[in-house]
Amino acid sequence: MGDKLLQKTYSIDFLSKDRLKNHGEVPQYYVEGDHEAIIPPETFKRVQAELEKRKGRHSTGSCVFSGRIYCAQCGQIYGSKTWHSTDQYRRVVWQCNSKFSGVGEAGPKLKCTTPTLTEEQIKEAFEQVLAKLALGREEIIANLREVQSQVGDVSQLETERVILVGKHKDVDILFQQEITRNASVAQDQDAYNARYDELVAEGAMLDEKIAELDARITEKQRNAERIDLFIQSLEQAGEAFTEDLWCIMVDTVTVSPQGGMKFCLTCGMHVEV
Repeated sequence: MGDKLLQKTYSIDFLSKDRLKNHGEVPQYYVEGDHEAIIPPETFKRVQAELEKRKGRHSTGSCVFSGRIYCAQCGQIYGSKTWHSTDQYRRVVWQCNSKFSGVGEAGPKLKCTTPTLTEEQIKEAFEQVLAKLALGREEIIANLREVQSQVGDVSQLETERVILVGKHKDVDILFQQEITRNASVAQDQDAYNARYDELVAEGAMLDEKIAELDARITEKQRNAERIDLFIQSLEQAGEAFTEDLWCIMVDTVTVSPQGGMKFCLTCGMHVEV
């Protein structure tokens, strides 16, 4: 985004030129606008937030494929396995975690027949998805913009929130009036307590409704931002696999026993390869 962080590493020996990663041993300096930006700063920040959010989902490792690939036969997640870990034929593959255990919807005695996948096969499948998206890129983006405008429309919810906040202020005023009156005028304490409890309950109910509206507004805004980030990624995407594109565009992948892969994308689209 055009900024630079200086002194991410530091020299420990000016003769050997050996350098170590800086964990606070020496000062670091952040320079804004150091060079021409490749993408807008706001887009960069949203990408980083999305990557951080997705980094460890359902995952025991840091690989971008963790937590996203599922078996269509039993519903279990695909995990990574290392074949020939100690020799020259070492390779990492992905397979259903219950493939040989017979658990899940396949039943206690049935083994899943979904195929084992190499990382190269997963990447190639995603590249097929990118190629399909590229064919209808303009139409897809136009449709997603329409969906985004609908998903991100929070005007009605915000109007409801304004009304509830107004009601809450009225309750607060009545609450303060009751307290003041009770302090200055002798009155039936039981009646006062009942009125007090009633106003507290009404305020709590309004608090809950406002919190629910806030959650719905936030969720709609996040969904709209997710679609916007998908669109920006699609506009700039080629047809080659990158970890950033995978993390931003892929929600889940379901593998069928026949080897087909259904990609559920973060914008809500489904693409089969």
